[in-house]
Amino acid sequence: MEVFMGSWKLVSSENFDQYMDAISLSGAMKRYGSNMTTVVIFTQDGENIVIKTKMYEDTNRSYSISFKLGEEFNENTIDFRECRTVMNLQDGKLVQLQKWDGEEATIIRQVQDEKMISTLTCDEATAVLTFQKV
Repeated sequence: MEVFMGSWKLVSSENFDQYMDAISLSGAMKRYGSNMTTVVIFTQDGENIVIKTKMYEDTNRSYSISFKLGEEFNENTIDFRECRTVMNLQDGKLVQLQKWDGEEATIIRQVQDEKMISTLTCDEATAVLTFQKV
């Protein structure tokens, strides 16, 4: 997990609109999500890993999750989904599985070439978000 620790700023995204459609975001939430400057901060608090997402536009908005690897937890997402979520470390990748209302999404984060690549998948939609360490 050490490789993830620190702050990461979003520098590019591909197919994020399709992913937001797949998780059934409203038009207003899609516009909000598409126009954000996003920073993701990984820290550790005892046995828990904390991921804080800060989004900047007209107002600052932040969202945090705290978890132990391999233990399912309730996640109330920044887009208001209530998920049962589990995070696992597999081959150096942080794999997040979210389940809600019969739906399922996966976020796979990996660090390569000093960038964090997040691959978000729901149904047939896959988005790739690229973050640079700050």
